[in-house]
Order: sequence, then structure tokens, then C-alpha cells
Amino acid sequence: MWRCDDDLQQGGRSAPTDGNGNWWVVVNGNIKIGNWPKEIFTSLGNGATSARYGGVTFANSDGINPPMGNGLPPTYDLKFTCSIIEMQLVDDKLVMHPVDPSIMKTNLDTSKDCYDVEYLKEQKGMGQVMIFGGKGGKNC
Repeated sequence: MWRCDDDLQQGGRSAPTDGNGNWWVVVNGNIKIGNWPKEIFTSLGNGATSARYGGVTFANSDGINPPMGNGLPPTYDLKFTCSIIEMQLVDDKLVMHPVDPSIMKTNLDTSKDCYDVEYLKEQKGMGQVMIFGGKGGKNC
């Protein structure tokens, strides 16, 4: 799930659920809303060895990158920042597993003046949490 400005949104999860290596997006526990054929994920035909949470922005023709999240840098007050909550991994049988905090890494490939991200580990009542956001701008 993800939230921005205290607006909780149900997110999706994906897992090869049909026994043929096709990756499905599943929401609300069991509603399949689409899939990606295994042919476009040739390296995932037999599963994955790692997972990434992330976001990307692209500059428009004048070189200005858009805001990410709510357009503000992340803060520790989760009512006023964008976040991914209840971070988990799903296996091929749709069983959820916690992320191992000891191997979680963040990677920011731009200036913190543009965007930022932070992994907060376990937060009471929210599971594992990642906060993110930023104003974007020129030269991000």
C-alpha cells in the first residue's frame, strides 16, 4: 500500500500465479487485474532473486523534472509525507514475507534538493515503511 497526505491507497502486488511464469497484478488480496507474459521478463521465468521498490521521473522538453509524491521532501510525520507501507515480498504461492531490513538498501541517484527517499524499517501499525518525495526541478 502507499499513502500520500494521509490518503491511503490500496496498492497491487505481482507474482507468477498461473504456474506458467506469467506475472500477475493482484489487488485486495485476490482480484487479478492484469498480467505480463513471461516472454517479456525472460530473466524472471523461474522467479526472482531480488526485488526493488522505486520511482522514476522524466524531464519534459524544457529539462524540468516533475514533483514526486506530494512535491515535498519526505518527513517523519507519516500523515504529511508520501510513503510505501506494509512492504512485503510475495512468493510464487502468494504467501507474503517480510522484507529483511539487514539487506535493504536505498539508492538516490540525484540531489536531495530534487528528491529524497528513506527506509524507516518497522513502524508501529504500518509494517515496514519507505518515505519519499521532492519538488523536482531543473538538473535533477
